[in-house]
Amino acid sequence: MASPASYNVQFTFQNKTYSLDLVPTTSPQVALLTIRGMKYACLADEPQSQAVQEALKALSQVVVKSKEDLIKALRASKTISSISVTAKTASVAKKALSAKHGKPLPKATVAAKTAASSADKTHQTASRLIFLSGTSTAGKSSIMTEFAKRHENAVELGTDDFEEQHRAALIAKHFPKEYAILSQVIEDKKLFRFLFSPLDVIKKHPEEFFKNSPEPKTAAEKEALLALRNAALSLYETPFYKAVDVLLKKHKATQDEEHFKAILDLSAKGKTVIFDTPNAAGFLEYLKSHPHHAPVQRFLVYVPLTELVKRLPGRNEQAEATGNVYNRRQYIDLLNQFKHQYRKAEPAADIPVGTLKREDVEKIFKDNEQAIEAENMSARENSRAEQVVVKDQFLKYFGLDAQSEVPITCDFQKFDGIFHTATQTAAASADQLSTHSWQHFKKK
Repeated sequence: MASPASYNVQFTFQNKTYSLDLVPTTSPQVALLTIRGMKYACLADEPQSQAVQEALKALSQVVVKSKEDLIKALRASKTISSISVTAKTASVAKKALSAKHGKPLPKATVAAKTAASSADKTHQTASRLIFLSGTSTAGKSSIMTEFAKRHENAVELGTDDFEEQHRAALIAKHFPKEYAILSQVIEDKKLFRFLFSPLDVIKKHPEEFFKNSPEPKTAAEKEALLALRNAALSLYETPFYKAVDVLLKKHKATQDEEHFKAILDLSAKGKTVIFDTPNAAGFLEYLKSHPHHAPVQRFLVYVPLTELVKRLPGRNEQAEATGNVYNRRQYIDLLNQFKHQYRKAEPAADIPVGTLKREDVEKIFKDNEQAIEAENMSARENSRAEQVVVKDQFLKYFGLDAQSEVPITCDFQKFDGIFHTATQTAAASADQLSTHSWQHFKKK
């Protein structure tokens, strides 16, 4: 039986010629695209280069049935020109690339490294900036964590993670004496939740706040550890607590920009960074004025409104149990975020991501009436009237004042793909990110 065809692709990028080979593979970890039912991996001399990454991005976004489709996909990229595609057997392609190097094909030429020894072994990929957008409680953090597990070169730097690092650095800089005490018994990532959690919660769940290693072995060590913990707790009785609150609020305005800078700094070191930020427009604007080489891929993490509301109590219970009170969310938070992210889809122009029913919205407001009323009252009393959510206005925004059910969408032109986390696990989403096999938005 004849071997499946391989394809040699040559193209010009920024006045330099590049060559890569698409070779049949049975490994899902390295599969880039499917041609006539066969999975293909990519072999290239410079897999980390911006040119190869541009080509891979273009090829991963289309359904390919022939070499003409390959050419058409590459031509769609405005940065690639002088394209030629030659079909040949897979064995010829491997021998040609090996001869070019003068030795057996090195692992570094594979765009995505396979986990050949075991299916769950982590592997590295070419540097990327992976940007997740979605409402709170949609599952962005879970996807980031799963993806980072799979890639030795990946760094998870979501908004929550960065804020924890940022706050700890500010406290260390402006309150070195207090930080010297706190850092002995509390990790930086738990410092903020320690400072802003009720004392009774900390005393009830000390293991969620204090370091648990090294474990004290002698009575003297246990006494010393207890003294350090008490010293940290005693800071609640000083002006330090209020001073930290003022400091963090003062630096809140520059936090997004520092987050963006940290992302690009990691990327410049060759890291793949997976992250989220509520300030998507700010990040995209930041990229325009700050040079970067890694391709940016943005994904929508979608969950129906009814499922988001179901998840909220569990999220808040976990936040309370672990003392991470800052991680709590309100119903009006979710409703406002959903309204900000989505709108009614126009049939002639938009691609729906889901549907919204009037009866479901009315049930959400009815079942959680007291909580929503209390949250609205608090918003008004704290000069946050813009966050107040009124059922009739919410229904009207989505066109549910006149219809019983509407398709909803977002500005899908800004996204490379979508993850439906109500029906798909975080692990499955991370696998799709690893293999470039995510669900694409079909542009109208």
